[in-house]
Amino acid sequence: MGVIPGRGDGNPRPCRARVFAVTLGTLAVSAMTSLPAQAQFSDGSSYTGEIIMFAGSFCPRGTVDAFGQSISLAENTALFSLINTQFGGDGRTAFAVPDMRQRRPVHAGDGAGLDPVRLGERGGTDTAEITMQTLPPHTHASGLEDHSHTLPAHTHEASLLATLNAPDTNDPSGAAFATFPGGNIYGTGTLDLSLAAGSTSVTPTAVETRPDTGGAPRTQPAGDGNSSIPVVAPGLVLRFCMVTDGVYPALR
Repeated sequence: MGVIPGRGDGNPRPCRARVFAVTLGTLAVSAMTSLPAQAQFSDGSSYTGEIIMFAGSFCPRGTVDAFGQSISLAENTALFSLINTQFGGDGRTAFAVPDMRQRRPVHAGDGAGLDPVRLGERGGTDTAEITMQTLPPHTHASGLEDHSHTLPAHTHEASLLATLNAPDTNDPSGAAFATFPGGNIYGTGTLDLSLAAGSTSVTPTAVETRPDTGGAPRTQPAGDGNSSIPVVAPGLVLRFCMVTDGVYPALR
């Protein structure tokens, strides 16, 4: 604490420099907290090349979005020495960071019953196509119990056509009744005779028949056999950021 001259009475008065300093410190803290959040990330605990998850709308200072974009090699030599061009880039002036958009991380290497994967390799798909070859054998229950169909009383009418031309063949196959030159052959009396069974047939055109399944399961294809289904697991969207300015990792 200093002193400043008095008010003419010869007694010096204490200086409030400490209070002034505290006030400056408060202003400094206020200034720091008012800076953009990107300018406040630097705790020295993250490794260069590390990918962190961040719940904010930006990546903190010292990191970049893991969008697969190219960044300057000259400005990120430490990171380039770690990942090189495994994720893209020409390796001369720029290199790419991993693209984590709609991707899940998979550990590099192989294991029992697993396909080998290398660092930077992409794989997987958002949908899977179901074909007749990939659809396993299965059955669908018809949902029908033993049943019968009852039709109301009805009749079928059939027309027997003839030709006015003179007969020209004795073979009835594919032929029709024709005029008879020797006399009358048609009558208007009572119909009391029938042709031989099977000599005529009636084909209904408006009656739909369905087989009685008796409730038994039956196999039937679904769709056209070439349908895609989503295979994306439930997830939560966060921001993936790659550390470009952190602690350089040492080998174990």
